[in-house]
Amino acid sequence: MATERIILNTPKWYYLSVSLISDPPHPLDELYFRNAMSMALREAFGISGMSTPLDLLRFDHQAQHAFIRIPQVYLIQVQSALTLLHSLDDRTCRFHVHQVSAHLMSLAVDNRVIRV
Repeated sequence: MATERIILNTPKWYYLSVSLISDPPHPLDELYFRNAMSMALREAFGISGMSTPLDLLRFDHQAQHAFIRIPQVYLIQVQSALTLLHSLDDRTCRFHVHQVSAHLMSLAVDNRVIRV
Protein backbone atom coordinates (compact mmCIF):
# COMPACT_ATOMS: atom_id res chain seq x y z
CA MET A 1 0.00 0.00 0.00
CA ALA A 2 1.59 3.25 -1.15
CA THR A 3 1.28 6.45 0.80
CA GLU A 4 0.85 9.81 -0.79
CA ARG A 5 2.68 12.80 0.62
CA ILE A 6 1.24 16.27 0.25
CA ILE A 7 3.56 19.17 0.97
CA LEU A 8 2.20 22.66 1.43
CA ASN A 9 4.45 25.66 1.25
CA THR A 10 4.48 28.14 4.08
CA PRO A 11 2.06 30.96 3.24
CA LYS A 12 3.62 34.28 2.29
CA TRP A 13 1.09 36.43 4.19
CA TYR A 14 -0.87 36.16 7.42
CA TYR A 15 -4.06 38.01 8.23
CA LEU A 16 -5.09 39.24 11.65
CA SER A 17 -8.42 40.39 13.01
CA VAL A 18 -7.57 43.09 15.57
CA SER A 19 -9.39 45.67 17.68
CA LEU A 20 -8.04 48.52 19.80
CA ILE A 21 -9.68 49.03 23.18
CA SER A 22 -8.93 52.28 25.01
CA ASP A 23 -9.85 53.72 28.38
CA PRO A 24 -11.55 56.18 28.28
CA PRO A 25 -13.11 55.11 24.98
CA HIS A 26 -12.79 57.53 22.10
CA PRO A 27 -13.43 57.23 18.36
CA LEU A 28 -10.43 56.38 16.23
CA ASP A 29 -9.72 56.77 12.56
CA GLU A 30 -7.61 54.59 10.28
CA LEU A 31 -4.53 56.76 10.62
CA TYR A 32 -4.61 56.65 14.43
CA PHE A 33 -5.11 52.87 14.36
CA ARG A 34 -2.17 52.41 11.97
CA ASN A 35 -0.03 54.73 14.07
CA ALA A 36 -0.92 52.76 17.22
CA MET A 37 0.31 49.55 15.57
CA SER A 38 3.55 51.25 14.52
CA MET A 39 4.10 52.62 18.02
CA ALA A 40 3.50 49.17 19.52
CA LEU A 41 6.18 47.75 17.23
CA ARG A 42 8.53 50.60 18.11
CA GLU A 43 8.05 50.13 21.87
CA ALA A 44 8.71 46.42 21.64
CA PHE A 45 11.50 46.28 19.05
CA GLY A 46 12.83 49.81 18.56
CA ILE A 47 13.07 51.66 15.28
CA SER A 48 13.76 48.47 13.34
CA GLY A 49 10.46 47.06 14.63
CA MET A 50 8.64 50.14 13.43
CA SER A 51 9.75 49.38 9.88
CA THR A 52 7.86 46.07 9.88
CA PRO A 53 5.65 45.98 6.78
CA LEU A 54 1.98 45.72 7.60
CA ASP A 55 -1.12 46.60 5.62
CA LEU A 56 -4.39 47.82 7.04
CA LEU A 57 -6.88 46.10 4.74
CA ARG A 58 -10.17 47.15 6.30
CA PHE A 59 -11.14 49.32 9.26
CA ASP A 60 -14.56 49.52 10.92
CA HIS A 61 -15.03 52.87 12.69
CA GLN A 62 -17.98 51.79 14.86
CA ALA A 63 -16.37 48.60 16.18
CA GLN A 64 -12.79 49.97 16.20
CA HIS A 65 -11.84 46.75 14.45
CA ALA A 66 -9.45 46.10 11.58
CA PHE A 67 -8.11 43.37 9.33
CA ILE A 68 -4.37 43.61 8.79
CA ARG A 69 -1.97 41.72 6.54
CA ILE A 70 1.63 40.98 7.49
CA PRO A 71 4.40 38.88 5.96
CA GLN A 72 4.70 35.43 7.52
CA VAL A 73 8.22 36.07 8.82
CA TYR A 74 6.94 38.93 11.02
CA LEU A 75 3.90 37.16 12.50
CA ILE A 76 5.33 36.45 15.95
CA GLN A 77 6.96 39.87 16.15
CA VAL A 78 3.73 41.72 15.34
CA GLN A 79 1.59 39.59 17.65
CA SER A 80 4.03 40.14 20.52
CA ALA A 81 4.19 43.89 19.98
CA LEU A 82 0.41 44.27 19.79
CA THR A 83 -0.04 42.22 22.96
CA LEU A 84 2.54 44.25 24.90
CA LEU A 85 1.07 47.69 24.15
CA HIS A 86 -0.46 49.21 27.29
CA SER A 87 -0.69 52.95 26.66
CA LEU A 88 -0.72 55.42 23.81
CA ASP A 89 -0.92 59.22 23.99
CA ASP A 90 -1.30 59.06 27.81
CA ARG A 91 -4.33 56.78 27.47
CA THR A 92 -4.58 53.23 28.68
CA CYS A 93 -5.24 50.97 25.71
CA ARG A 94 -4.67 47.48 24.44
CA PHE A 95 -4.92 45.54 21.22
CA HIS A 96 -7.10 42.46 21.14
CA VAL A 97 -6.12 39.95 18.46
CA HIS A 98 -9.32 38.05 17.68
CA GLN A 99 -8.10 35.69 14.96
CA VAL A 100 -4.98 34.88 12.98
CA SER A 101 -5.04 32.97 9.72
CA ALA A 102 -3.02 32.33 6.60
CA HIS A 103 -6.23 32.73 4.59
CA LEU A 104 -8.24 35.93 4.57
CA MET A 105 -11.49 34.11 3.85
CA SER A 106 -11.29 32.18 7.11
CA LEU A 107 -11.53 35.45 9.06
CA ALA A 108 -14.96 36.06 7.56
CA VAL A 109 -16.53 33.36 9.73
CA ASP A 110 -16.26 33.03 13.49
CA ASN A 111 -16.47 29.30 14.07
CA ARG A 112 -16.94 29.77 17.82
CA VAL A 113 -20.39 31.21 17.36
CA ILE A 114 -23.03 28.87 16.02
CA ARG A 115 -26.04 30.60 14.50
CA VAL A 116 -29.14 28.56 13.86
